[in-house]
Amino acid sequence: MATSAAPTFFPTYTSQSGVPLIDGGMWASNPMGPAAVEAVGVLGWSPDTTRLLSIGCTHSPSTLKDDTKRGHGYAYWAGRVADTFMMGQSSASLGTAQHLLDRHHVQRVSPTVDAGRYSLDDVRAIDSLKALAVEHAHAEAPLIIRDFLTGEREPFTPYREVDQ
Repeated sequence: MATSAAPTFFPTYTSQSGVPLIDGGMWASNPMGPAAVEAVGVLGWSPDTTRLLSIGCTHSPSTLKDDTKRGHGYAYWAGRVADTFMMGQSSASLGTAQHLLDRHHVQRVSPTVDAGRYSLDDVRAIDSLKALAVEHAHAEAPLIIRDFLTGEREPFTPYREVDQ
């Protein structure tokens, strides 16, 4: 319930202990940085052999204007603040991952689209999104197969068992 509690769409989820929770994407819309920190810092994986793949949901170039002649007040930022913070977090997260791991070991797939092209709750663009996904899957597949789906891999062992 907490992972679906995206503000403005769904209500906050309150845990059994009374803690209000919202979707983690509000803190890490792109979790590459925290993943790299956990891999290297917590799990002790070698940065030289760790590979990181992130598949995003699309992103749009910044629409912020460089207007140094006048300041930007509340009206300017009201509709831009959430996107600005999310773009900043995503960029910083990617940079963190590239810093901790060799930048060639970090692959981010997130097609660039025009601002406003897709909306979270608009189903009319599903066919367009499917076509975009197929196009990028074909383009990225050779690198993903080479870096993530070939060769011998150790079986996954959970770091910590989860009680059920």
